[in-house]
Amino acid sequence: MDWIVQRGLIKIPDGIPFAQAVFVEPLNTCLKGVRSLNLAGDETVLVIGQGPIGIMLASLAKRSGAKVLTSDLYPERHAVAAQVWIGYAHRRVAGGRG
Repeated sequence: MDWIVQRGLIKIPDGIPFAQAVFVEPLNTCLKGVRSLNLAGDETVLVIGQGPIGIMLASLAKRSGAKVLTSDLYPERHAVAAQVWIGYAHRRVAGGRG
């Protein structure tokens, strides 16, 4: 795994807190996923789960111009997502179980 040491590591620039730098890899993975969808402005995306990864996916999908619907069992997560206004929250699906 020498390639990881040679090409897979970068130094965190001065002034970037570690708490922010740790999001580079998951954000990059989410970005690749959203780009692979080739979303258009007239498309709708449902992001199930509004934890950290779900919020990143929803934010990136919204930036692509798509309409974003979000779903999560926990109202607290919808509240966090609402702070950055990601999309339309759906909590009552399947008889209130999802």
